[in-house]
Amino acid sequence: MTTKTTFTTTVTQAEGVNATGLPVPAEAVAALGTKKRPPVKVTLNDYTYSSTVAAYGDVFMLPLAAEHRTAAGVQAGD
Repeated sequence: MTTKTTFTTTVTQAEGVNATGLPVPAEAVAALGTKKRPPVKVTLNDYTYSSTVAAYGDVFMLPLAAEHRTAAGVQAGD
């Protein structure tokens, strides 16, 4: 079964590095099931890539590599 979850978030960037990510609401992660790092397809604008949700304590994030930012036309703060 495929679960589609949609939410709005902001591209965040770790201070002093190029790394960016997408914060994921806990409700969205819960809707994906019980896997520790659920696999997902992320769509930004008209660009889609595969990833997994990472947990950092109580915060859930999707990594957003530079190649994906460029392809989706997004940057930190968007």
